[in-house]
Amino acid sequence: MTFTFTANEGCHIVSIFVDGTLLSPEDMQTAIENGYTFESVADNHSISAMFERNSYSIAVSANE
Repeated sequence: MTFTFTANEGCHIVSIFVDGTLLSPEDMQTAIENGYTFESVADNHSISAMFERNSYSIAVSANE
């Protein structure tokens, strides 16, 4: 069974947990790009993703 993750516009995925364990940044990127697959599912599993709104910084300067 494969699960995919898609953030709404203006948001991004912060973390993905599989069976209560946080995926490494590399594994998380792979899951975002390709989905996460549970192979030969015979037991209960859990999967969750946390999302966050994008934030932007604006630097302003004035010449006097």
